Amino acid sequence: MIGSAFSWTSQLGEAYHNQKSEVMAAILALRSQAKAAGNLKSTPQMTVVQQTPQTIVIEPADPDVVYVPQYNPAVIYGYPYDQTLESICEPMPRTSIGTR
Repeated sequence: MIGSAFSWTSQLGEAYHNQKSEVMAAILALRSQAKAAGNLKSTPQMTVVQQTPQTIVIEPADPDVVYVPQYNPAVIYGYPYDQTLESICEPMPRTSIGTR
């Protein structure tokens, strides 16, 4: 997947490196928005912990297993969702993951 979206992944990495506080603020704002909409809660795959009013931490329920989330941002964050992160780098291209 990273190979098919190398340009986007590279832009995100550069944005994080050059604008770490802005990227993290956008991520936390989106997490807060998703939690307020009732779409961010602990599941068998992940644990959601609100450490402070501004900090929501998402951790794998099993640290030995990594789940790759796939979702529609408009459904999770509500529509229209805050596009702060997209102003820092281009949106990731749509890809699908499947089996052969």
